[in-house]
Amino acid sequence: MVKTINEDGSYDVYLYNSDNNLIKILYKDKDGNDLTYYRDYQYTGTDMTTYTFFDDGTATERIDLVYNDGKLVKSTLYIDQGSGLNEFWIVYYTYSGDKISNLVFKADIGSGYEVMFKQNFIWNGSNVSRVEELADSSGVLVPDGYTAYTYDDNRNPFNNIGLNDIYGDPNDMSANNIIEEKAYKTNGDLIESLSYDNSYEYNTNDYPTKFTQVSKDGLSTEVITAEYEVK
Repeated sequence: MVKTINEDGSYDVYLYNSDNNLIKILYKDKDGNDLTYYRDYQYTGTDMTTYTFFDDGTATERIDLVYNDGKLVKSTLYIDQGSGLNEFWIVYYTYSGDKISNLVFKADIGSGYEVMFKQNFIWNGSNVSRVEELADSSGVLVPDGYTAYTYDDNRNPFNNIGLNDIYGDPNDMSANNIIEEKAYKTNGDLIESLSYDNSYEYNTNDYPTKFTQVSKDGLSTEVITAEYEVK
């Protein structure tokens, strides 16, 4: 994928290195003018080591990534909240085989780092079928709802471009495209505003060229089109 186009005509340009890993995302208005911000990705070999978000030439967000035996095991997020980049939280990654089983998020509360929340990932083949949330409550992690995912059988263009595990996002982690996303409260009630139906149009290579997302409550709709470069 080389470009995604938003409903207002603005668009994002994706740039890759020779290993087909994402190295930069440029943001442009509908007339093709650069917006003030962009995303930059740095690698050591094929491992992404740093992601930086720039606005007006200044780094306002950075993630440093650490690997062990080729697997991402730790990421540290730095955010500029007015005094330059400062450490905001640390994420630890645990695996079952070659797939992520959970992420643990720790933040500095002033007296040291404490676990703020945790995500457990349930897989069905090459797709994440469920993400369970646990949040801190007086120093104890307690269930805080979950999200269930259903997929089509076509290729996910965001998979295997370098982003797979960083954000713990099934949209990047899974091999196929999400067609339904259901968010639930701890008591099992559906959260309609955070649940979505997705539909796609595909090219002859089974990559999506148009994506439409509608929230279950009908109050939110997003339409994005995509362009690809044939190599």
